Amino acid sequence: ELVQKKQRNTGLFTFFISGIRVISAGVVVSLLQEKYGFAYSMTGTLLSLMSIGNLIAGFATGILPARIGMKGTMAVLTVGYFLGYLAMAFTGNLAVLSLAFFIVGIAKGSTINCCTILVGNNSKDRTKGMNIMHGCYAVGALLCPFLIAGALKTGAGPQIFLSACG
Repeated sequence: ELVQKKQRNTGLFTFFISGIRVISAGVVVSLLQEKYGFAYSMTGTLLSLMSIGNLIAGFATGILPARIGMKGTMAVLTVGYFLGYLAMAFTGNLAVLSLAFFIVGIAKGSTINCCTILVGNNSKDRTKGMNIMHGCYAVGALLCPFLIAGALKTGAGPQIFLSACG
């Protein structure tokens, strides 16, 4: 019972953080566009690469747990949040940014899939657990613009926010 509760709560917290990180991608792409003068087609391509990564994660999270376990799968795939946002913070190189958005998409997709399993399997009432999980995501997504605004008000500019995201 205690282990199930801990695993469920880990899934809920992870989904809350995922809400912040995924919603921030739209803001980050705007900051990158402003900083490096990217065309709208380029920023659209970056966001599309994130969606492609999300799709690929769906396949990877179906295969990898049988090979390296659920913990290993989550560790390998969600490190993309850190690496992707770190790369976004320190480069304007299109190839690196493309890879960064792609791996953030993989992290997003794996988080969605793995947290759904984690929360669903460890909730007394699966429907209630799923609703709470999506509520956690929504709260993270709602807080994201306020966190960004707070980071930008510090006067340090977008670099502070981008660094904090990783």
